[in-house]
Amino acid sequence: MLLLVTLIVWSLRPTDRVMRLLGPGTTRGAARIIVIAFLIVGPGVMLIALSLGVRAWIALPMGCVAIGLCCTQADSERSRFAEIAALEMTELLDLFSRSLKVGMSLEQVIDTVSRSGQGPVAQAFARCRHAAALGRDVPTVLAEQAALLGVRDLSALAALVGLHRETGGGLADRLAAQMVSISRRRHLDSKLRMAAMQVTLQADILVVFLAILLAQTAVIEPRNIEFLLHQDLGRQMLAGAITLAAGGWFAIWGLLRLAIR
Repeated sequence: MLLLVTLIVWSLRPTDRVMRLLGPGTTRGAARIIVIAFLIVGPGVMLIALSLGVRAWIALPMGCVAIGLCCTQADSERSRFAEIAALEMTELLDLFSRSLKVGMSLEQVIDTVSRSGQGPVAQAFARCRHAAALGRDVPTVLAEQAALLGVRDLSALAALVGLHRETGGGLADRLAAQMVSISRRRHLDSKLRMAAMQVTLQADILVVFLAILLAQTAVIEPRNIEFLLHQDLGRQMLAGAITLAAGGWFAIWGLLRLAIR
């Protein structure tokens, strides 16, 4: 029955719906991970826990923890795509600037850039080249591709090209100034990314500790829970277990800070 429901939901193309829901910059792989987490992983963990005799109020958080870990993986996939696109954009902007300086026209530069790689940004330039061949406005197509990929630098390039079309002037000089600004922002973004990575890893570790705690609680009988909560020895044992878990979490947290620095 569960398999039938999963197949019916999968036929509704949930991956495309999740991509539209999460917005620009969401890869198909990240959306597929989220769909699999909600349709298969979470319910599967809950059913396995229930089949092993785990109580329902424990099985539900275990399924939620499994879904949360999958969503973390999807977010990592999305961040990886954004990093790849940003690095590719930096290389293509350098090629764009050098091509303009040797006297190429804008159409020739876009054609050169689109043929220089196979990444998502190069493919966006290829789509822009095809649209320009059909008579569409180049800055408009660049802005559309930037919104589709969620790449800020491509959006800035579209604005520069549009400004150049309206006012004239040297596009290469404006692009060189923009690349300096991009380089400074990229340095700041790298620091913010490292801080975000540290927070994400700490949250993952905390989730794993909670999952272990839930798994341990699942096999405790109600009379043993009463012993832990109402007897002095039980409270001491519970306090010791929480202290050890907190100490382990802070130890790993400190090691992560040293590794990230």
